[in-house]
Amino acid sequence: MTRHSRVTPPVGSIPGAYSEGTECVDRIALALGRRVNEISTDVRDPSAKTVPRWYVFEDAFAPSWDESILRRTALSRRIPRWWLLAREVHRRHAEYDAVVTWGERLSLALLMQEQLTRHGKPHIAMMYQFEKANIRIPLSAFKRNLHAVVTWSSVQRRALIERLQ
Repeated sequence: MTRHSRVTPPVGSIPGAYSEGTECVDRIALALGRRVNEISTDVRDPSAKTVPRWYVFEDAFAPSWDESILRRTALSRRIPRWWLLAREVHRRHAEYDAVVTWGERLSLALLMQEQLTRHGKPHIAMMYQFEKANIRIPLSAFKRNLHAVVTWSSVQRRALIERLQ
């Protein structure tokens, strides 16, 4: 599923580069730091009586990736899955215009890889814990590659604003 939107010329854009009424496709990818067997992808219950409606969120993105895209080898078994998933998502950067990552480790791993290779696309991280040093320090170091953060806690939101400015 792709989302279509009208093109609005950015401020300072080249005159004539955008035409009125032009349609573009925003390919926003979702990368979830979860194991393949955590959610049964074949069961959908719109009422949510038998299973959660996990697919409602995921269906809003195209493509949506989790660890099922990873090919495990003897060498890759020694590398954390979240790092491998970030590497694979980054390798596929031509397939999306922006990426949403869900999970601290995955978000930070992708931010780091974007900074090292300079092939970053707009990145929105869905994260919760910002006060832990193992999240706060790398986030401060790689924040220039981050376009936005989605968090659920107002306390964490305040902490993030205070720390990253």
